[in-house]
Amino acid sequence: MSSRDPTKLSPNPPYKLSTAGSSAAGGHRSALSANPTTPQSRFSASSFSSPGGSSLHQVDEPLIFELGTRFFRAGFSNESAPRCKIGITPEMYGRIGLKGRGGTRMNRRTGEAAGPRIRNTGSEEWELWTNDLRLKDLGVVEDLMERVLREAYNKHLLIESKSKRLLIILPPIFPTAIQNTLSHLLFLHFQPPAITYLSSPVLSCLAAGLRSALVVDIGWQETTITPVYELRPLTSFIKFSSRGSKSLIEVFGQLLWNTIKPSGDEESWWRIFNWAEVEDLLSRFGWCKGSADAREDARQRARVAFGLPVGTGEPEEEGVEGRETEDEETDAEGEDIRVREEPSPADIRAQKRRQTIYDAKVEMEFKTPLLEERITKMKLPFEAMSAAAEYAFFLPSWTKVQSFKDQGKRPEGEETIKNYIPIPDIDELMEGCQGRVEYEDESEYTLPYLVFLALLHCPVDVRAACIPRIVITGGAAGMPGLKSRILGDLKELVEERGGWELVKTRNKKGDERRKELTERKEKWEEQKEKEKKEREMLQSEKDNLRIKYAKFGGVAPGTIRGVETMGAWIGGSILSGARIKGTVEVEREKFMSTHRA
Repeated sequence: MSSRDPTKLSPNPPYKLSTAGSSAAGGHRSALSANPTTPQSRFSASSFSSPGGSSLHQVDEPLIFELGTRFFRAGFSNESAPRCKIGITPEMYGRIGLKGRGGTRMNRRTGEAAGPRIRNTGSEEWELWTNDLRLKDLGVVEDLMERVLREAYNKHLLIESKSKRLLIILPPIFPTAIQNTLSHLLFLHFQPPAITYLSSPVLSCLAAGLRSALVVDIGWQETTITPVYELRPLTSFIKFSSRGSKSLIEVFGQLLWNTIKPSGDEESWWRIFNWAEVEDLLSRFGWCKGSADAREDARQRARVAFGLPVGTGEPEEEGVEGRETEDEETDAEGEDIRVREEPSPADIRAQKRRQTIYDAKVEMEFKTPLLEERITKMKLPFEAMSAAAEYAFFLPSWTKVQSFKDQGKRPEGEETIKNYIPIPDIDELMEGCQGRVEYEDESEYTLPYLVFLALLHCPVDVRAACIPRIVITGGAAGMPGLKSRILGDLKELVEERGGWELVKTRNKKGDERRKELTERKEKWEEQKEKEKKEREMLQSEKDNLRIKYAKFGGVAPGTIRGVETMGAWIGGSILSGARIKGTVEVEREKFMSTHRA
């Protein structure tokens, strides 16, 4: 039901006047004359509404638009979900009713027609806009926006565009040229009275019920990490990375193509597969490993790189044997009894889960019109489906993408492991890849490390407010296991570095420095003992503080915790209901005179 329905303006139906001069209504008037009543008002006054106020409230409520790279959402304020979600497809770039453009593609084996040719490469025709505008035609972007807006107004909202002001939600990184193009399009063709622009991290924080948080938005083109303090985004401390949903789909498509492609074929995977099918397969089968499983896999790859046997190391085996020896007891008859600790229910469930994952298989079927086989069928282990998330978010960017086939050299006669990630070189393991850091930018870092840097660079008060309130949102955030993996790796990074204290660079001055260290060795040892006692006392105080917070149902300071959010659009709906005037509001008359947002 549209919000403009007059029957929804008040809980009581409108009063209908009777026709006094109508002969047909004479019987009805005689029936009512016995019990005369006072006509009810059209609007019912109550503690929540005043007479006539309901209609004004309906007029003042804005429309909420959320503009993303691939999707457009629109709806009314004070609603729990948008009325429509319109995605960008290659068919929108052509004329209406035109099937295919630019000729047809030819099968590489048989030479037969294999369907319409796509003009651009990769994902360009699945996107509304990009951050790189050097090769982007703004006229095409404006036409796409107009088509999307007319579809939203005429098919889903069913409301006059001139009667509602707009509240538009934009990502934290949005090109100014596209924002001016959007404002010009709206004011020229749809003529709203005013437009208010809001940032998506603030609204995501508001939809989570928070005033301060660290919002990790895993978008299509990039991932943005925005600290929000008292509902204000701290733009000076925002971190960006090119690792996003687009890179995740690219890795998954490359893994599929490497699995089935003939030897020596160097064709790009997006020329063989359809982006929509690859994205659908990833949404149905993609998942992310936990921190403990990923750490164990990395340790196994390191052992293979050094030529060590795969499995549990010697120190752990000695500890197990020693524990078994100590647990041996003798009963009254002199027989040995070995006391073993029974596994907990959580350990049993975890072991069953791992066994189920390792034994499960996934059957895939997708179209490959350019190959000899028009439909390709594959049966892959379910464990391999987690490799795409590892490549896209948790491995160095220079890691070469392999395939879904188990590969890698291992010592003969040793236990084998399933390996879908290449074995690193010994030099990289020994150096810890530190030689590459000076040439890297933020896009080269893994997501947990980038979140750690964002928190480390924040002021102390902001960091204290954001650590227990980490909001992970975006298109790829719905992948199973991804949120817990980011938080788990972040916790390990903090524990490895001993907390949030800044580490100063080591001063190397040759012999003078070494002489000074030798002379002050005894003093340092005393200082270490003193610091050890202080750390023990501080740890006991922290434990008591955590117990105190847990007793009252709170979270102790310094506890890394994730918070769920309902999304930026819901935050905009909540904010519009509060009737708060935005600080960035563009009026139509002012914009048409200056043509600047």
